[in-house]
Amino acid sequence: MSGLGAKGLRGLGVRVLKEARHRLKVKGLGLSCKKQLATLSLIFSLKRVKGASKYLKAFADFKEAPQPGSSGTHKDICKGLRTLGFEFEEESPQAHGIYSVDVVIRHQGETIALEVDGPSHFRRSGVPDPHTLLKRELLGSLGLKVLSIEATTWDSLSAPQRLRHLKEKIDSTAHGV
Repeated sequence: MSGLGAKGLRGLGVRVLKEARHRLKVKGLGLSCKKQLATLSLIFSLKRVKGASKYLKAFADFKEAPQPGSSGTHKDICKGLRTLGFEFEEESPQAHGIYSVDVVIRHQGETIALEVDGPSHFRRSGVPDPHTLLKRELLGSLGLKVLSIEATTWDSLSAPQRLRHLKEKIDSTAHGV
């Protein structure tokens, strides 16, 4: 992942902060909003974006709640990884425990954060939502190479196509393509 750059990151941060302020007025900060703010705080501190930390200190200790379990797509991808012979770890805590990465793969000297992204990770237009973008940015800032496998794409492939798709995506991510 190339990263958003300082200007893009600030723009995304402003959108997240405005949404948080609005939600706080309307109904309080929910889990998703707190997670976005904690992520943004950590990204800003890693990238040394001036002035951001003073707005976000209250969320510095936030940790992601444990997820109820893996999706069928997640389990199927892990089965494919085993078939292909990859070494991996599921539900790996990252970023001081703020996030759990679906699958962490070590391949060709690289550490790849594989995220299984279902429909809830995208807006109606098909663009990743701000929370997903922040998580990807944070993982990239921590030195992981981020690979997103869209559940809808995965589900549309046959078993042999899935294995080929998975191998190609991992190889291209490891090589920075």
